[in-house]
Amino acid sequence: MAVRIPWDKYEASLLLDYCIKVENGEVSRTEAISIVSQILRQRAVSAGHEIDEVFRNENGISMQFSAMRNCYLGKSHGLTISKLFYKIVELQKNNPNEFYKLLREESEKMETSTWQEFLQWLRNKYPKREEEILHSLTMINALGRKNRMIKSPLGDIRDPEEINRIMNAVTASSSHGFQSKKNAVNACYALQLYTKFLQEERIPASYKADQKEQTAEYAENSDGILKVDFNVIRSYAHTKPIYCAYKNQPINLSGWNAIFHALVQLIYRDYRDKFPVGQSLSSSARIDTGKSEQMIYPKEIADGIYLECNVNSTGVINKLRSLMDICGMDYDVIEIQYRFTEKGSGKKPIQKTAIVSKWEPQYTEAVTQILSAKYKYGFRIGSAIEMMKIRNYAEAENLDLPASNEDLEKEINAAGVSIDGKIYIFSKELLEMLGSVIDEIFQTGVTVIFLNAFIEKKEEWLEENHIVSEQILKEVLKQCRPHLYFGQNIITSGNRITEHEAVVAEIHRVAGSEAIVYFTDLTEQLIYIPSEKIAWSLSASDEFVWISEGKYFRMCHFIYNNEDAEEILSFVSEECDSKGYASITGVPMDRISEENYELSTTALYSAVYNAILKERYYLNGKILSTVQNGVDITVLLKAYCQNRDECSVTEVMKRAEELTGSSNKQYSLIAMYDTMVRADEDRFVSETQVSFDVAQIDNLLEKIIGDRFAPIRKISTFALFPTCGLNWNHYLLESYCYRFSRKFRLSVLNYNDKNAGIIAAIDLPLSYNEMLCEAAADADIELTLEAVGEYLFTNSFTAKRKYSSMSEIIKRAKTIREER
Repeated sequence: MAVRIPWDKYEASLLLDYCIKVENGEVSRTEAISIVSQILRQRAVSAGHEIDEVFRNENGISMQFSAMRNCYLGKSHGLTISKLFYKIVELQKNNPNEFYKLLREESEKMETSTWQEFLQWLRNKYPKREEEILHSLTMINALGRKNRMIKSPLGDIRDPEEINRIMNAVTASSSHGFQSKKNAVNACYALQLYTKFLQEERIPASYKADQKEQTAEYAENSDGILKVDFNVIRSYAHTKPIYCAYKNQPINLSGWNAIFHALVQLIYRDYRDKFPVGQSLSSSARIDTGKSEQMIYPKEIADGIYLECNVNSTGVINKLRSLMDICGMDYDVIEIQYRFTEKGSGKKPIQKTAIVSKWEPQYTEAVTQILSAKYKYGFRIGSAIEMMKIRNYAEAENLDLPASNEDLEKEINAAGVSIDGKIYIFSKELLEMLGSVIDEIFQTGVTVIFLNAFIEKKEEWLEENHIVSEQILKEVLKQCRPHLYFGQNIITSGNRITEHEAVVAEIHRVAGSEAIVYFTDLTEQLIYIPSEKIAWSLSASDEFVWISEGKYFRMCHFIYNNEDAEEILSFVSEECDSKGYASITGVPMDRISEENYELSTTALYSAVYNAILKERYYLNGKILSTVQNGVDITVLLKAYCQNRDECSVTEVMKRAEELTGSSNKQYSLIAMYDTMVRADEDRFVSETQVSFDVAQIDNLLEKIIGDRFAPIRKISTFALFPTCGLNWNHYLLESYCYRFSRKFRLSVLNYNDKNAGIIAAIDLPLSYNEMLCEAAADADIELTLEAVGEYLFTNSFTAKRKYSSMSEIIKRAKTIREER
């Protein structure tokens, strides 16, 4: 039998480590909880402890995670915090070296000798990235074991091919728990390094010695890996790329063509204004970018823009070099490592054929002088007229420019910043002024500035300095404050962050210690954030709960303890086990309600769900369930109606509102028609109270309707209908045709209180709309919207005069008349 095992220093340290990673945006909360749970459960098993399904499971870790987060952030509200957590947080803040030493030592105890050798290898070769790589491998080990992607601990796997299989699985799907694309990319890079270590260990010493002799020619590593040098022209025949990175971010693809396509996509994204569309990337006449027509193997790199990928390995490198030159990129932006295939490994080293002399601008001073004076709103690239004008300006000022237009265009591109097809020159004075303005804003405590809001506040000054768009503003800021983070619409003083996360952080900043925030106050305080962004973040973030119009509660002030959470989770679990769902209105929350008196009933439900239930349950309306689509409301209402002697429509609609938050009459009527018999407008009774003589009733209907159809109200008298236990009326007739008749069926657009609808022979192959078409065609009326609508309504075919499909009905009715 499993015994209770108290938390120890390592467990608390691991929890805090991942709590910090979540706060820094390195992993999501869900990923962190899953990883910590998996590691601690495996650690206990390895130590010989008998554990059950509750031990350090994700629900428990989730609660402890909240407590540790509050402890780390210095918050006193929320879950009870243990003394151990306070000690570990104090250790991390006051003696971080000791804290991380504790984590490393314990982690190393858990692994094999191969793993320990890898750790030493990693420490020697990649000391600056050791912590990052170990974090990624820990994620893979935890999530991979949990999802059965790997069958044994990562440290026990020594086959590079098996590691490659894991890497492909991580790349191919997000189903293994890597919710962040960045984490998946980092995981693949870490696996590549582990593969590299395993391959090094398996390479014979004699092979390494042979390879070492070639290092002068290739700048080759001891494991046979070469690095592409874009400054050198050489052949890459019979080679295979094994690693590629763009701006230090790994690209986990295999094959020269796949890497070529991926790199060009990224270059287009970052250098769109300079990217050559519809041009060749070599001396041939073949178009490499643009429309897919005439391309042999086109692959799309952006909307309607394709890349010719029918290129050999040498061509890939040459075209990438040419593209980087055109876009003004440094060659070290791209790193590619490769090795010879078996076919090429026996050949002699291929000698360098040429050294590329990289183009350097020579007329920057003259070009800058002209653009600054004459083109304050930008110089349009590709304009023959502008090229002629700039030469005239140069001649008038006695300035030298290159002889060819091609070289002049290169000089212009190099001198300024390209924005929307124009080159801009920004003065040093402007850069200093704008930088000072931005610095002053951030010094007030602001952490995010939306470009459009900044332009709105500084519109007059910006226009005076010819900054007339968000794109221009962003490019100027990149020059004067390159250390800032630039999003699509925002700039921040810190690390990469989404707009939503930035707005949420700003709301918390200005709210200070207040539990309640008001939308109007926030719009006055956060002047560099558009009001619609504030409204969206308040409504979309789980960190805020709506109380009333423009009034929100901050979840960081929500008060509850472990006992509250356990009681609520236990109640919901039992309800879902027995009924398949639970209603949040039934959740026990009396004590929580008293502690959080600022919250309305609806807000309290939302807060309890966000804080305690969200990790395990889905909420639809007021129904909690373990499946995302929730429970069908009609199923719940049917269960409510079954075994009841009598029920009113009003009563069932009220039940629907309790379950979903809205009273849907159609859901209610569907459930009642399916389980009961309608006695009158508002009352349904159990079918046990009714006894229909089906044969006699069907014969009566057949005499009136025949083998076609008629509106329900065509039955004008029930004098001949046999007794059934209830007084006959059109409501009872509807229920009879809907559930009991063997010859007739009920056809309606929606259930209603007007007896509007059709009784049709059960074998008649016509839909409701098709019967309306025939009814309109048979009527002695003009086929217009008004006339047909009035006829169908008056004769109770429809419940309304206006009907969305009326135009189609009239069109078909006209065709029916013409065909007769």
